[in-house]
Amino acid sequence: MITEIRLRNGQQSEVKATGRYLMLKEGALVTAVVNGKPLVMPRGYVFDLEEEFTQFTITNLSDVESLEFLASPIPFNAGVDGSKLDINADLQIKDGLSVNFIGRQPVSLPDSQKVKAEITNLPPVMAVEVQNQQKNPDVQKVHVVQQSEPNLKFVAHDTMTATGKITGNAKRKELILKADAGNQASIWLGGFVGRGFEIEPASGFILSNGAEVEVLIPTNCKLYVSEVTA
Repeated sequence: MITEIRLRNGQQSEVKATGRYLMLKEGALVTAVVNGKPLVMPRGYVFDLEEEFTQFTITNLSDVESLEFLASPIPFNAGVDGSKLDINADLQIKDGLSVNFIGRQPVSLPDSQKVKAEITNLPPVMAVEVQNQQKNPDVQKVHVVQQSEPNLKFVAHDTMTATGKITGNAKRKELILKADAGNQASIWLGGFVGRGFEIEPASGFILSNGAEVEVLIPTNCKLYVSEVTA
């Protein structure tokens, strides 16, 4: 099942799809909460959730607004998008390369490349070898690799059943909040009804920073709290 959706950077939405395996087919990077499990999903990776899901909550973490998800009950392999490949390799030719020119052919090369040519269709006494002078490049080629992220861990906190405060955490990458499906009223982030952000029963919210959060929880309601932290 392929599901398409458009979200701005930082925007969150609930997606209805059924399967066990999930992949971000188009987009750049999102976070997802599937059956209560938080995921960080770059494009092109297949995730095995180990159990069937019918919906999941996503938050877009990039400026690519057009998102496409592939959900399947059976395992599958991600394909390769040839248009997105970037291959850098040296060309080596064994035993020479035969080239025939019909008429004059213009040739241009960057200063960093070297050409060696030998004329063989002349008498032996007139054999000529031509070699252009190689110019040292002004800028050295540098291979840059992506800086690795520090080890992250998922921490499940006690379930909140009354109005209170979630303390700040400077090492927190994400705060994951999920309202119990049996709640009879909405939970409000910000501490006041009708102000801040409303979390309806069975809905969730992901905060991508370590800020402190005031939470208003009505009687007989539950809020499940977890975070991803360094």
